[in-house]
Amino acid sequence: MKPIDELTLHDTRVLIRVDFNLPVQDGLVSGWTRFERCVPTIRHIIDQGGQVVLLSHFGRPAGQYDPELSFKVLLPQIQEKLALSCELLDHRGALPLAILSAKQELADVLLFDNTRFFSGETKGDAKLAEAISGLGDCFCLDAFSVSHRNHTSVTGLASYLPTFAGFSLADELEALNETLETISRPCVAIVGGAKV
Repeated sequence: MKPIDELTLHDTRVLIRVDFNLPVQDGLVSGWTRFERCVPTIRHIIDQGGQVVLLSHFGRPAGQYDPELSFKVLLPQIQEKLALSCELLDHRGALPLAILSAKQELADVLLFDNTRFFSGETKGDAKLAEAISGLGDCFCLDAFSVSHRNHTSVTGLASYLPTFAGFSLADELEALNETLETISRPCVAIVGGAKV
């Protein structure tokens, strides 16, 4: 993928796959690291005159609308952190999606509600990818933490739109490449993590 800064962004609507599967306690986000890593890409696109539609999953709603896993709950916190106006694309897992694109005039950033409200999201559904791709002119992957998943909003959109790497993804790949190319061998890598 080419980096997003190689794209002319003026009047271009960019679908950005971010990872906003954020840890939440008592209705408040308790860790913003994943969110903060995507902010430079979002701001770059807006600063260059582009329009932003953010795509992410949140929890595991298993292909059905769940109001507790809607980004509507987090929208005020996300808007405050971004310091930009945000509007929720409340699709509730229903197609068609083209009518939602008119909302771009209402806000700096459109946040597409939980991609996992669609049953086809985790199956890499081609019809779903085609429908969502209609909301943008190009696709930017900026969620390294989900880039291994063959999900519609991760790999499916690349079949229908020109695809670029966001700054966060590019940084992660550069760090990995540098490590793998300069490491002394033999070596051991210990990698850990936790589900939100």
